[in-house]
Amino acid sequence: MSKRIQVILSDRASADLEEWAHSEGRSVSNLSAYLLERAIEEARQQGRLKNHPKNPPQSSSEQ
Repeated sequence: MSKRIQVILSDRASADLEEWAHSEGRSVSNLSAYLLERAIEEARQQGRLKNHPKNPPQSSSEQ
C-alpha cells in the first residue's frame, strides 16, 4: 500500500527539485519519492533504522 504525505519546502529547495526532476524527465513527486526511499535505505544500512519487512502488515483499520 502506498501512502500520500505532504511536505513544505523552501522556495529554493522547491525550485532546485523542480529543475532536477525536469532534467531527468521525472515528475517532482516521483523524484521526491525516489530520493526519500534512497535516504531511508541509507539510514537503515547505517543502523539508524530497524530492518522492517518490505511490506509491513496492515493495521486493522486499513484492512
